[in-house]
Amino acid sequence: MTNLFSFILKSNTRVFCVIGLLVVLAYSFMLHSPFKNLDDEFSVVTNAEIRDLANIPHFFTSTYFKVEKDYYRPMVYVTYALEYHFFRLNYFFYNLDNVFIHLINAFLVFLVAGLLMNNRARAFAVGMIFAIHPIHWEAVGNVSGRAILLCALFVLSAFYFFLKYMRDERPVDLALTALCYALALLCKESAGVFVLAAGFYWLLFGKKSLPQVCRFWPLPAVAAGYMGLRHLMHITVPFPWPSWGMMALGVTTFLRGVLTYLRLIVLPLDLYFDRARPVFMTFKNPELLMTLAVYAVMLGVFFRYVRRLPLLAIFCVLWFWVELFPVSQIITSIGTYPGAIALGEHFMYLACIPVFILLVTGAIKLAERCDFSSRISALAAGGFMVFLYLTLIQQNIYAGNEFLVLKDSLKNDPKNCRVEYALAKVYVKAGDVDQALVHFQKAADLYPCNPNYQIALGKAWMDKGDYLKAVRVFEAMPSRKDINAIVDGNKKASYEHLAAEYEAKRRTSPRDPEVLFALGVFYGRLSRNAEAYESFAAVWSVDSTRFDALFNMGVMSEMLGDKLKAQEAFSKLVRLAAPDNVFRKQVEKGYSGQLLR
Repeated sequence: MTNLFSFILKSNTRVFCVIGLLVVLAYSFMLHSPFKNLDDEFSVVTNAEIRDLANIPHFFTSTYFKVEKDYYRPMVYVTYALEYHFFRLNYFFYNLDNVFIHLINAFLVFLVAGLLMNNRARAFAVGMIFAIHPIHWEAVGNVSGRAILLCALFVLSAFYFFLKYMRDERPVDLALTALCYALALLCKESAGVFVLAAGFYWLLFGKKSLPQVCRFWPLPAVAAGYMGLRHLMHITVPFPWPSWGMMALGVTTFLRGVLTYLRLIVLPLDLYFDRARPVFMTFKNPELLMTLAVYAVMLGVFFRYVRRLPLLAIFCVLWFWVELFPVSQIITSIGTYPGAIALGEHFMYLACIPVFILLVTGAIKLAERCDFSSRISALAAGGFMVFLYLTLIQQNIYAGNEFLVLKDSLKNDPKNCRVEYALAKVYVKAGDVDQALVHFQKAADLYPCNPNYQIALGKAWMDKGDYLKAVRVFEAMPSRKDINAIVDGNKKASYEHLAAEYEAKRRTSPRDPEVLFALGVFYGRLSRNAEAYESFAAVWSVDSTRFDALFNMGVMSEMLGDKLKAQEAFSKLVRLAAPDNVFRKQVEKGYSGQLLR
């Protein structure tokens, strides 16, 4: 076994092949997974822009989500456009590309760890753990995770060339560092912190001289150019917290989430999609106080023994927090649903690398201190790797079924309206409208202010054939310029179906006042005012106590421009109705011009 291990380590090609074999085998179970109903739908399936390579220049002058002014990821759309050009919407190849990028990233982790640790065997262990750790299932198993994977590809490349520059001081390595850094920024905003990680490495390991500091000017220049580009395109809108106190609660909630991340590194048993955590609402929360106490102890231990720690360990601690800084809730609030912050497992894609380095180094130190035999150490390490690999396979099997992914997510977090909405859309695709209605309703109840949930709920009622309930959903929605056209279109379609339905009822029950009145309302909503007037008049002729119909006769007359007939209807209403009649009171107070339903 030792000879085989040494044989593999002698060649980077063999290392790549071994890592590649394990990655492809484990992730082969998710290659058949269709596009998911959250970001995959928007980014790829319904994205008309990626269907023409001529649009590639446009990607560099527009935002990622189009309506939000905070994401700028043109390189991601370039990869989607290329995939669409060659494979159309064959999701197998989109998934395969994600796996291949992850494989390259794992090899880059091996190369970077080798330069950091100066030990190929330990670097291989770090690369292997990165390659097969199940915490990466969310980033690799969703096509929309491309931004994370592609960003990591260029960040790791930049770090590799930076470390080579620090060792050899070749200008070409620094130029390649700056180029990869620029490409990483065009994939995901979080790449910006690379310059901080590089700065910490220089502070700990570099030569402290002004000439050497000045040589690094390309990195801050790239960062400044990137920020200037975003400013010119007005892609600079953050989502600030409403107050400093709320931000402090948000950051503390994030710190509690980091403890969960660290536990998942060692024991990844409860991984689930779209992980979130409710924000602490008070500083008196016991869990918040416990979180602060844990960090106080950790900081105390760190600063007490910091002088004894190897510089690499100190750098890894700093690198870990630098990678998590963009999602720490300090720069901007990052939420999943109302009252909760996002703590997706994909946030750990790069941040886990320094943890893996510390884990491998610490395990070796522990084995040496406890004088474990090489056989025991190998069995323990092998057992841990097998555990990670089997968990990854299980996670990928489960990731291939979107029903299971979303249901498990709701089992862990039943208040996640995003997941409820996504699950409802899966049911729509499966033709199960009843279950879709259940989950659209839950999403709308959890987040009533999201118009997309309300529109989807109304359309589901239309699919069910219950147009009256659909109308009630659409009528209850507040007016908004960005959705009015969609809502009005659905309302019109619903009223047309209702009018046709009640016309059929009128043919069988021509003197039913309820049918005639409802038909008048539907005609009115469709601006078929003459027909509406006739329906209300028919109600009045059948039942002379229906003052609501008489009132609507007046309304329709005014809409038809017949003010004399309108006045006649309103006068008759005032004359015949009791003084406390609501319709008479409305006429006496001043007609509002609204059709009564």
